[in-house]
Amino acid sequence: MRLIYQPQGRAAEYSRYAVNFYNGCTNQCTYCYNRHCSAYKLLGKPQVTLRAGFDNDPLKAYRAFEKDIEQLRSEYRNLADWKAPLQPFEVGEFVHNGLFFNFVSDPCLPETIGLNFACINHALCSGVPCSVLTKRADFMTIPSERFAWFHSNLGGSIKKDIPIEQFFTTNRHLLTIGMSLTGFDDQEPHASSTLERIMALKRLHRAGFRTWVSFEPVIDPERTFDLFGLVYDCTDLFRIGLLNGSTRQYYPKDVRLLYDRIEYCNRMDSRKPIFWKHTVTDLLGVPSCTKY
Repeated sequence: MRLIYQPQGRAAEYSRYAVNFYNGCTNQCTYCYNRHCSAYKLLGKPQVTLRAGFDNDPLKAYRAFEKDIEQLRSEYRNLADWKAPLQPFEVGEFVHNGLFFNFVSDPCLPETIGLNFACINHALCSGVPCSVLTKRADFMTIPSERFAWFHSNLGGSIKKDIPIEQFFTTNRHLLTIGMSLTGFDDQEPHASSTLERIMALKRLHRAGFRTWVSFEPVIDPERTFDLFGLVYDCTDLFRIGLLNGSTRQYYPKDVRLLYDRIEYCNRMDSRKPIFWKHTVTDLLGVPSCTKY
């Protein structure tokens, strides 16, 4: 079974390639697309299950992923030669050209982290850049039991709980870890709190990981701008978008004010890459990314 695929439509704004191992997500965000699409009973369910075809065996999924990675390696030879530090806008290109974890479930849930992190590590060792997006902060110390299947079948070396700083040691410069932030914890009832996610982002940045933030969906432009200020110094890349597929009414003047304030502050500071999703660019008629 082929696991790695090329996202189409709006999802293609995030990455060239993506992989999904699981259906369902325990975060249960009220605005999640997977909870409102036609396949919501499978994709948006609160129970997390391995995709059909692997007999609930993560080792089978891992083996399939290995085969997919082997087919992709040649495409990433040039990217793998890039070394830190990258120029600011190279980071954006780097993330977009990487392998995205995951569109359907959160890759850092207790139920999903073992397989996802094992596969990320394999991809990094193969020279394939990876990008992670999560609403969890409880993966900063990884319980060893999440890799029990890996130990028994593949001879993995993780014998005890391990801090995230010590996990990805090979080709760490190929990994970018992102946090999704809206500032509305009540609409993300089982995710880590906004404060916990911000603290995790700061820790990752101090440890030398490349970091990014997704402000999507923007629920309240004023709150998004406040969050932007809180995480600016510990974030290398931003992606910002409005609520997709919704009847929610956005006032163009409010979105325009958010755009102008963020672009001004960024221009006056470190000039980091900020990518505005089509939901913003279509509404305001602005470019998706400004290079100063």
